[in-house]
Amino acid sequence: MLFINKLEGSFSVTNVLSRRKILNYLGLCRRAGFIISGSELLIKALLKKQLFLVVIASDASPKTTKEIKKHIVDKIFIINQLSSSEISQAIGQERKVLGVTDQGIAQQIRKIIEGGE
Repeated sequence: MLFINKLEGSFSVTNVLSRRKILNYLGLCRRAGFIISGSELLIKALLKKQLFLVVIASDASPKTTKEIKKHIVDKIFIINQLSSSEISQAIGQERKVLGVTDQGIAQQIRKIIEGGE
């Protein structure tokens, strides 16, 4: 599983437990209302600098991936190796791209990725 931070290189997490924790956090974000999903809404939120984490499904189209990455100008963590079925199962909706608007949860996910939790 590869995770990319636009400004700080890349990280690799192969631990199944860590992957499950990340998906659980995404589900929590959905229930708490901290998820913005769909390409158009995500781009609007990126332009307003409302996002702290972006998740792009590994099976998202290259056009979608390019369009989203084009609008990322700040230091935003990108997770790009979860499948759309994993994302959909975690949040209860079928989505290929989503963003997390809560800084605290985004930091917790980043800690998991970096091996701090």
